[in-house]
Amino acid sequence: MKRKLSIIACLLVSSSFVYAGGFQVNMQGVRQVAMGGSSTALTYDIASIFYNPGALAKTAKGTQVYFSANGIFAKTTFVETPTAGYTSKTDNPMSTPFNLYIAHKLNDKIALGFGVYTPFGSTVNWGNTNANSLRYLIEKIELRNINFQPTISYQVNDKVSIGAGLVYATGSVVLEKGIPLFDSTGKEGMGHLEGKANNIGFNMGVHAQLNDRLTLGLSYRSQVRFDIKNGDATFTVPSSLAANFPKTTFSASLPMPQVASLGLAYKVNNKLSVQGEMNFVGWESYKSLDFTYATTTTTLTNSTSARNWENVFIFRLGAHYQYNDKLELMAGIARDPSPVKDGYFSAETPDANRFLGTAGLVYKVSDKLNIMASYYFTRTDQRDIYNNADAVKGKIQTAAVAGGIGVSYKF
Repeated sequence: MKRKLSIIACLLVSSSFVYAGGFQVNMQGVRQVAMGGSSTALTYDIASIFYNPGALAKTAKGTQVYFSANGIFAKTTFVETPTAGYTSKTDNPMSTPFNLYIAHKLNDKIALGFGVYTPFGSTVNWGNTNANSLRYLIEKIELRNINFQPTISYQVNDKVSIGAGLVYATGSVVLEKGIPLFDSTGKEGMGHLEGKANNIGFNMGVHAQLNDRLTLGLSYRSQVRFDIKNGDATFTVPSSLAANFPKTTFSASLPMPQVASLGLAYKVNNKLSVQGEMNFVGWESYKSLDFTYATTTTTLTNSTSARNWENVFIFRLGAHYQYNDKLELMAGIARDPSPVKDGYFSAETPDANRFLGTAGLVYKVSDKLNIMASYYFTRTDQRDIYNNADAVKGKIQTAAVAGGIGVSYKF
C-alpha cells in the first residue's frame, strides 16, 4: 500500500509547472496573428516591440499606444486504449491573452518602447468526475505568464535598424490532481499545488530593407528560467493517512525556451506583400522536472520526471493586402510541430503537431486611430500517445478557435 501511495504522490507532482508547445501563445499582435503569427520582416505597428525590436525605430511615429486582447476556446479529446469508448474531454474556460505597447520616437534615429504581454499561459480542465480517466494524472492546471519589456531601437541608416529589450518575466501555476483514496463519505482525495516564479531575459532584433521589394528580419528571445521557491503543496486525504501527505512547500526549476526567428518579406505590388518566417524554439533545454519538498515522508518523496523534449522549427506564411486607404486585409497559415516525444505524454500538455489558419483586418478610422480584428483556428493531428512512466495509452486531438480585437492610437 505504501508503495502504491508513493507512486501516486510521484505522479501527482511529476509535471505540475509546465509550459509546453500547447501552452505557447503566439498572439502578441492582431496583424501578426492574422498573418499566421509572422511579423519578423513585415512590421506595420509597434507590436514589433515583441516580434522584432529592431523594427521599432521604423514603425514608431510620435507617441503611440497599442492594446489588443484575444479570447481562446480550446478543447482536447482523449480516447483511452485499449478500452473502447472510454473518452475524456476538457472543459476549458476562455483564455484571454493580452498585449499593451507604448512607444515614442525620440528623434530621427531612436525610438523607445515598453511592452506588457502574455507569451505563455492557458487553462486545461479535465474535471474531477469518473468521466475523466486522467484525473489521477491531472484534473486542472492554470498557467499564467506576464512579461514586461522596456525597449530601445536605433535606425542605423535608411536600410537597417536594430533594437533590444530587457524582459522581466513573471509566472504562476495552480494545479489539481485526484488521489485514489476515499473517506467514509466516498469523497475522493485531492492534491493542490500552487507556486510563483520570476526572472530576467532579453529580446533583440535586426530589420533590413534589402531593396525596394525585399525586407529581412532577425530576432532572438532568450531563455528564461523559472525557479519556484516555497510553492504550496496541500493534500486532502482520509484523516488516517494525513500524516503521509503533510502540508508542505516545494521548489522546482523550469527553463522557458529560447526562440530565434528569421523572416523574409516580398512586396508583390503596391497593395500585396507576403512573408515567410521560420521560428526555432529551443525546447531541448527541458530535460526533466525535479521537485524538492521541505517535508517528505515514505509516501511523499522528492521526484524526478523525465521530459526530454526536442527543439522544433515552426514555419509560417502570411499575406497583407492594402484594399484601400482605409482597409487592410491579412491571412496566414502555419505548421507547428510538438516538442513532446513519443513516450513522454503528460495530460497537462496534450500536445501534437498542429496546423493553423488565420485571417484579419485593420480599419483606419482616422490618421490617429486604427481598430483591428483577427480570427485564428487550429487543429492538431490525432496522435497515438503513451507515457513510459505511468502506462497511459490512448489517442488525443485538440481544436481551438480564437478571436482578437485591438486598437492603436497615435498622439
